[in-house]
Amino acid sequence: MAPQAAQRPVEAELRADEVVFSRAGAGEDGQESLKRREHGLARIAFSLQPEAAAGTFAGVVPLERLGGLPPSFGTPMARVEWTLVVRVRIPLWPDYRELIAVSVAPGGQPFPVQKTARLSFD
Repeated sequence: MAPQAAQRPVEAELRADEVVFSRAGAGEDGQESLKRREHGLARIAFSLQPEAAAGTFAGVVPLERLGGLPPSFGTPMARVEWTLVVRVRIPLWPDYRELIAVSVAPGGQPFPVQKTARLSFD
């Protein structure tokens, strides 16, 4: 079954989200709480292709798709988060899904991302 599983499509999506925290007032314990709000800035879908090494996939996001989008950024109350979402659809099993934080430099240049995950279909 493993050779067939290696042929399954691997989907990927690069996401950019603006995350803002606002003060929500003090709770019963007197501690100030923060409310988190998210706003999607970009969703760039692409596919990952199998490489020579078993269980290894690679994909390319064209840089022109990143043009005009903000780089990774953060302050205590606001930030721009970039995330790579990888998903493998597995028939008769729950899909495999992983979120990987990505740092994007000014100018839309993502830093190289290398993530290894071991999947077993036995």
